[in-house]
Amino acid sequence: MRFKLFLFNPVWFSLFLTARAIAGPDQPSCSDLALKEALSKEHALPETVQKWLDWERTASIPGFDQEFPSSKLPLSLVPLSAVTVLKSRSLPKEVAELFLRDTKVLWPKHPYNTVESTPFFKAPELTEKMKAYHTASRSMVTEIGGKVYGIKMPTNHPFGPSRLEQMNKAFPKDSMQSSMRRTEIIEKVDQKIGLDPDLILLKDVLTVSETHSGHGYSIRDLTPLSDGHYYFPAHQIPILGAEIARKNGQTISEFFKTFWAAALGKVQAKMLVRYGIEFNPINPQNFLIQLDSEFKPTGRLACRDLGDSFQVESVTTSIGMKQEITREKELGLKTFAKAAPGTKSETLTWGFNLAGKEMILPVTREAWYSAHDAAFLAELERLTGITVPRGSGVYAIDLYLEKPENKAALLRFHQK
Repeated sequence: MRFKLFLFNPVWFSLFLTARAIAGPDQPSCSDLALKEALSKEHALPETVQKWLDWERTASIPGFDQEFPSSKLPLSLVPLSAVTVLKSRSLPKEVAELFLRDTKVLWPKHPYNTVESTPFFKAPELTEKMKAYHTASRSMVTEIGGKVYGIKMPTNHPFGPSRLEQMNKAFPKDSMQSSMRRTEIIEKVDQKIGLDPDLILLKDVLTVSETHSGHGYSIRDLTPLSDGHYYFPAHQIPILGAEIARKNGQTISEFFKTFWAAALGKVQAKMLVRYGIEFNPINPQNFLIQLDSEFKPTGRLACRDLGDSFQVESVTTSIGMKQEITREKELGLKTFAKAAPGTKSETLTWGFNLAGKEMILPVTREAWYSAHDAAFLAELERLTGITVPRGSGVYAIDLYLEKPENKAALLRFHQK
């Protein structure tokens, strides 16, 4: 018998170790060719979406900045029998096909999460990963079928491995339930009375939760942000707002009084009248100011994280959707008994003076609160014909919405 001398080759040895790492027992290669092909495709984000993300990741509060612009998401395939899947009426085909795999479900994991008690933390991971871009929080942005979507996953480190730990971000059960309920109600109303072209609502279209704990991930439809407009995050007003205002020949006080505070008041009125929904308190991070290709404002806002909004019992009942309040309570979700859009209007500047750069003066903040409330009342009157006596303001709005003639006006809006 003849033997050939095997010479040690460091390159071959390296390839051998790499192959073991890729196809080892703890990292099964994906056998679903369609899934493998979908995960291997990478698309360039639209320039306007990339600009939004660049703005997003600018630290608005010292220490709350993203450590990295993007990451590769670890993925597992978990049994469909172990999860609860909630789908919107408008669930896009490409999302359903990627995440729902017959008897398995694709389970993305936040790359920064270290909490082992989160669902499927130790589930074997595929060799394939999903490229995604970080936002100003735990949500990440990716492309699916050439379209832009957001994924919110549990993590105790939303900003990076060495950044501040936020344990509450690792257990998103309540926000997941709430976000899908807002989507469900919004879609019911829109199907009945039609869309409002001035409302840009970034709805969650899929949630997948581990059945025992209720925690999991959600998919948000961000395709409206690919419409050629720029979207400026409102929480960046104290950091980057002066530059946007200067591009439009205005001061930061003047510009955002109109295109943030007043625009938000108008959105608040639309959400209340159409859906019985209220943002209370207001988190500026949940709103994006739409700008055209020359950074000129359009007057519209995009609303995200609808799970941070709540049903108002009095108004939801008046518009003929009392059963939705019953369902909210069955699920243990928070509701508001009465509408109170003015009691928290001051939160539209939440965190602004923590930024340490562009300080928003008290006189400016007060002007913005007044602009928000005035725009809210004007839009409420335009939509319904309800007249609120001046001087009472939005602090007493529910007193007027509860009057029989005004409850009838709200209901007529939904019967047109």
